[in-house]
Amino acid sequence: MKKIIFLLSILLISGCAMQRQRLVSTFFLDYRPYTEHGFFISPDPFTGKFIPVGDLFITVIPGTKPKKAQEKVAIDYERAYFDDIYAAPTPSQVFTKETISPEELLEIAVSEAKRVGANGISNFKCECIRDIKTNTVENYCISGFCIKID
Repeated sequence: MKKIIFLLSILLISGCAMQRQRLVSTFFLDYRPYTEHGFFISPDPFTGKFIPVGDLFITVIPGTKPKKAQEKVAIDYERAYFDDIYAAPTPSQVFTKETISPEELLEIAVSEAKRVGANGISNFKCECIRDIKTNTVENYCISGFCIKID
């Protein structure tokens, strides 16, 4: 009898476990607009003749901006304090992180490479670093080897 109660309690507890829906995140960097204009970008090493310019390391931290008035602000009214010391947040006090597109990140990398005289980036890498708990973007890390192709 104890075994049956134990098995039923395990089934009951496992049935109440938190489920998580699938999250698919796509991050596509389109090199074509740059390669069509003669700028080389590759995640692999360049095997032809080149002059090394230098290593490129860029960290982009998304800025914050106030949420717009029409954006819904979640306030837990049962826990919110409404007095002179502890006030519930108003929509103007709530901030959200800006969204940075892959195209904008690639433009930052290419602009920096061109600024130092490179016409290519080999070993190119662009990573999106997320907070594990909130799944929000912490920062973007861009790296590569700037080269000048003859």
